[in-house]
Amino acid sequence: AGVNTLYINDAGEVYYNFTADCAGFQFIVEGATASGGSGGAAVSAGFTVSAGGSTVLGFSFGGAVVPAGSGILTTLSLTGTPTGLSDITLSDSNAENLHDLTSTDLCVSP
Repeated sequence: AGVNTLYINDAGEVYYNFTADCAGFQFIVEGATASGGSGGAAVSAGFTVSAGGSTVLGFSFGGAVVPAGSGILTTLSLTGTPTGLSDITLSDSNAENLHDLTSTDLCVSP
């Protein structure tokens, strides 16, 4: 798995692997429509996770960050089956680029 990027499984769980704190994210869900996000490290950090169509956006009005590490970032409510993520944008607290990969394929269990 790559670092400083996101992956999605067919249940709508978005996984992250960050080497630095993340202050915001945006991405497009390929193959599905998202209507919201809940749980995971984003909500634990106080982020607002919004979804409209295939675009998902997450950030904190208070300047909180998702700490470096890995796990479930958020779980999306989806219509359809996702095939991956594209246009992945991650930023740190200084609005600097944090992402290494801008698109990923569907994450499947072995």
